[in-house]
Amino acid sequence: MDYDWRIFAILIVGMLIIGYLRTKKKRKVNKRMPTRDFPKEWRSILELRVPFYQKLPSTKKRSFEKQIHIFLLNYKISGHQTEVTDLDRILVAAGGVIPTFAIHNWHYSNLDEIIIFPNHFEIPSTGQLAKGLVGSGSMEGKLWLSRIALYKGFSDDKDQKNVAIHEFIHLMDMEDGKIDSILYDRMSEKDIEEWKEFAQRKADKVGNEIFSIRGYAKANAIEFLAVTGEFYFEDPDSLKSDHPELYRRLHKIFHPKKLL
Repeated sequence: MDYDWRIFAILIVGMLIIGYLRTKKKRKVNKRMPTRDFPKEWRSILELRVPFYQKLPSTKKRSFEKQIHIFLLNYKISGHQTEVTDLDRILVAAGGVIPTFAIHNWHYSNLDEIIIFPNHFEIPSTGQLAKGLVGSGSMEGKLWLSRIALYKGFSDDKDQKNVAIHEFIHLMDMEDGKIDSILYDRMSEKDIEEWKEFAQRKADKVGNEIFSIRGYAKANAIEFLAVTGEFYFEDPDSLKSDHPELYRRLHKIFHPKKLL
């Protein structure tokens, strides 16, 4: 009987170690790092086209530039029947860096390639058009973006709409293996339960009692996080003024005390 117990204990410990090593492997990503200065041409694009960057103090701007540079070295950006430009690359990278900017050493482990379409594109097997898309199966590791929507997202930081930020928040949500509006690595059990209850209650009021949050937030919990996340990064002052509790909870998600 003791022998059986020891075998069982060894199996459990072994499973825990394997799980830990898999998690560690997922987090410990060997990134390509910049070996040259940040190009002036790229900085000019950020200064002209990315409001989030424009509002940063100079020291934070250098950090943002470094993260943009790392992003571009580690993820492939391709065009579907179109040539990818530096403007495309910088705006895509900005969309990926903005929601993770306050999270130390972040890497999208579920992303390999971003594909730029000239305009809105058809969602596979549906006939429906989309501006941005992430998914599983044949879409695993890929993010599709409409160039027109990408550019528009960075043209107005008061409209709460930025398709790149939106889709990268979905990728953050998927990082723990499922997309459900819960970022388990950055939320305690208490935070998770409070967020679920709060998000549902808040979403129910969108369009009825609340008009400043885009209506698409009502679609489901997943879209509520992405839509309100866009609001948080696009126009934080308005969000904080109109919805202080929502701002506080989103701030806790995107500015975690626990660093990865």
